[in-house]
Amino acid sequence: MARIFEGGELRAYAVNGDDLVPLPRNWPRLIHEGNWSAMIASSLNILTSLALLGLLSTGLLLWTRRKLRRPQRRRSEMRRADSVSPAAPSSISG
Repeated sequence: MARIFEGGELRAYAVNGDDLVPLPRNWPRLIHEGNWSAMIASSLNILTSLALLGLLSTGLLLWTRRKLRRPQRRRSEMRRADSVSPAAPSSISG
């Protein structure tokens, strides 16, 4: 097998003694290498890059918000604090 640049893309050929026989297109390889359509492939690369950049930035934003907020007391601690706190003083009339 030989891969030769032809018309701006790599084409695969089977080598048979003195002859080169073109092999059928391997679509997964073309998509992976980005050789299948310049306009569509570049547009999809830009869209994918923007989507991944958006996910990265929102993930970092959520992480920093979680790390910077004050720690909240747990419900069990709040109940314990409420039961231990003294009752409000009652007014004593004389």
